[in-house]
Amino acid sequence: MSGVRPCHMTNIDGAAERLARGDLITPRTETRASSLRSTVGGQRHARRAGGDTAYHSPDKATPSRPRWRSRFAGQDRGDVEIASAIEMPGGVSPRLRAAPRRRKTRTPRNLGGHAPGGWRAHDANPPHLRADLSLYSAKIGALCSMPTPDSSQFLGDPRVLREGNLVKGTLLGSRAEALRQRYGERAVADLSRQLSPQAARYLDDPPMPLAWHDMAPLLEIDCALLHGLFGGRMEKMRFFGAEIARKDLTTTYKTMAAVGSPSVLFKRFGLMYKTYFKYGDFSVTVTGDAAGRATLSGGGLPLYMCGHGISGWVEAGLALLGSRRSAVEHTACRHRGAPRCTWSISW
Repeated sequence: MSGVRPCHMTNIDGAAERLARGDLITPRTETRASSLRSTVGGQRHARRAGGDTAYHSPDKATPSRPRWRSRFAGQDRGDVEIASAIEMPGGVSPRLRAAPRRRKTRTPRNLGGHAPGGWRAHDANPPHLRADLSLYSAKIGALCSMPTPDSSQFLGDPRVLREGNLVKGTLLGSRAEALRQRYGERAVADLSRQLSPQAARYLDDPPMPLAWHDMAPLLEIDCALLHGLFGGRMEKMRFFGAEIARKDLTTTYKTMAAVGSPSVLFKRFGLMYKTYFKYGDFSVTVTGDAAGRATLSGGGLPLYMCGHGISGWVEAGLALLGSRRSAVEHTACRHRGAPRCTWSISW
């Protein structure tokens, strides 16, 4: 076959042998050797083919290894997604990125509430709420400085208030709606101008009903309400609590009012408390055919709410379900030195 160059197998085999021994070093074979270094599989293949001679570098007396490069040397492995990469001709692989460490979220559950040595069972306010006492105390201090007839008789013991609490949006919305129905839109607008922007926003645009909110704006609204529309008459807060009960038990919580009797509603007062306040343990005990006792542990509620607001709410709720002689007496209060608040209730 003329014109066809014969294939010299012996020459090819000889070149392969010289390549294995490292005698044949050309730019092409050096490139191939470099590619073999880039993977662990290539390293094993090179060792099988000719031992460490396949790693021979003309400018080094000792065999070279793949050049590993760590951009995050000395850092915690949790801070990076990939700790090192092979140095390629085009630079480090773009897939190498630092990933921020995920910190463990501190929640009421892992703050000690369910572990030995955590916050005590009778302490109804968890530590994460007490941790921000400086901010809460500043708000309470501003409220106590407002021109009320007697701030101590209104807010009570500052040590109790500093425990803090969260209120549900339903309580804020009910206050705004009850004020509009009783006093009109103009009176609510005048009240808003006396408040901070956050508290005024709760009156102008009530928050989501099921969301939890700081109690300080609520105290600010009630403090301005007592000083303004109520003319400093503390008993008005009891009537206002009764209005909230009549409104909520016929609209938002009307299923609670469908129980049929004051006795059944009395047993659900603990559940009703949780629809307004997040912290605090409100429990009831039946002491007679139409009588009982309610107890509140913790909660950090102000004095006017313990002595007037809750009393008016309970009294109106029982009357709404048919009781003609409902009566509520606040017999013990934490603001007066008692370990817990207590109400004597009859219907």
